[in-house]
Amino acid sequence: DELEAIRQSMHATQNAMELVHDMIAESTVNSHGILELHGKVLTCDDIRSEVEVQFKRQQFSACRTIIACGKDAAAPHNIGSGPVYAHQPVVADIFPRSDVTGYWGDMTRTFCKGSASPVVRRAFDAVKKASETALAHLKAGVPGILLHQLAAKTMEEAGFPTGKDAEGKPCGFIHTLGHGVGLEIHEFPRVSTANLQPLQENNVISIEPGLYHSSWGGIRLEDLVAVKADGYENFCTMPKELEIP
Repeated sequence: DELEAIRQSMHATQNAMELVHDMIAESTVNSHGILELHGKVLTCDDIRSEVEVQFKRQQFSACRTIIACGKDAAAPHNIGSGPVYAHQPVVADIFPRSDVTGYWGDMTRTFCKGSASPVVRRAFDAVKKASETALAHLKAGVPGILLHQLAAKTMEEAGFPTGKDAEGKPCGFIHTLGHGVGLEIHEFPRVSTANLQPLQENNVISIEPGLYHSSWGGIRLEDLVAVKADGYENFCTMPKELEIP
């Protein structure tokens, strides 16, 4: 019953993520490199409002939905504000709670209207590979620390070490790989270096590698999955694609 409730929450979450994608896809780019939709400048605040209103119509509640463009996305919990710019990454982290069941959904994708810069494309590919690597090793009995370490190593080997940039700001993979999701948006088990315990069948966890740098912004890709004896069930079916024409 709990897994089914989470599936319902994730169905609404993915619908909202598709709304974000479509708003960016339907927009045009003005002479200042800013997105416009239906003749008006498109802002992060506009997208967030549309997402949260859609949830309420479907008996879900969401607040502080992250729609962060460009350098705002360099801080993982910056919800974002202001115009959406072409050729810059837009991190969309959506996490609604069902008003009926109380169970949460959680999903992140990163989009870019038009062509991304070479460093953003490389970072996106590294994060995507880290996600694929962690998921390939995910099954009951695997400790959370191992998945985190595998993802971190993948991104570091791709040329994105974790540390501080020239301005002394944190950069690289600066958060844990994931966390449990259920009646709380962040609960046990953790998927981090702090969790040496093996994951158990039917644990519901996020897998969300990310890379961040103050000079270009951030990339995060998050799936919500249920741990199984021989793998996992992924509640997210939306592809991980960066560039939107």
